Amino acid sequence: MLTVLGLLAGGCDKKILVTTDPPGAKIYWNSEEIGLSPCTITYPSAADSIFPELHIIETRRSGYEPYYHCVTEPKTFTLGPQKVHLELIPLPEGFDDSDMPASLQVGSNPKDADRKANAGLVRAACEIRVVRVLDGRVICQASGLAGPDQLSLLATTLAEQLKNNTPRGSIAVGSMRNRRQSETGKMLAEKLTDLVWREMSFANPSGMAKNIPLRDILPENQLDLPKIVLDPEISKRLRGIRYIVLGGLAEAKPIGR
Repeated sequence: MLTVLGLLAGGCDKKILVTTDPPGAKIYWNSEEIGLSPCTITYPSAADSIFPELHIIETRRSGYEPYYHCVTEPKTFTLGPQKVHLELIPLPEGFDDSDMPASLQVGSNPKDADRKANAGLVRAACEIRVVRVLDGRVICQASGLAGPDQLSLLATTLAEQLKNNTPRGSIAVGSMRNRRQSETGKMLAEKLTDLVWREMSFANPSGMAKNIPLRDILPENQLDLPKIVLDPEISKRLRGIRYIVLGGLAEAKPIGR
């Protein structure tokens, strides 16, 4: 679904080029509509961003699944912008645009006083998706940004979005990916996994959601890939399960640093 064509950004303005197949999708940058793909986005300065290093790209095109992708600003540069290409997937048969999650709402940047009050707090961006076990098809996705004290609220919000867009059936929640592979990220990812599992259990009309510790089976960089449902070892643990929730989390640079 997602092919990263370039890993390094270039130029003094630190730009990112977003393209989609098919083109003409609406592109949102941290919930702000930028234009239609292909389009070029300039990274904001640290003073103008709640998350100086971490941002969310969202795509919207009628008849296609929306896609949420977290982008981390590169540390080193070459000539030319960072390039991200998103291959959009048509909606499943019987679905239309109204069946998809509402557009991501990140919220406005904090005032100076708020920034000082929150200085030093680690914040995180995460995205989760419901994957059909039968074929690895993404059914719906949701994404958001939150501080460590807001993870419970974020999990509730994301689970509500998933619940409203997931057909009935047994469901499991897999270990969330620690995208930065840091100790802080590990703690936050494990906490988010437990919170999402709890919320999906409350939301699931078929009963308690199953919690599957994927980290015991797969390397960290595979935890959020829908294709893992085809892995024989994973398939054994998913017997009787129709859907699995997968996702990832990355902590952003603390405000004021």
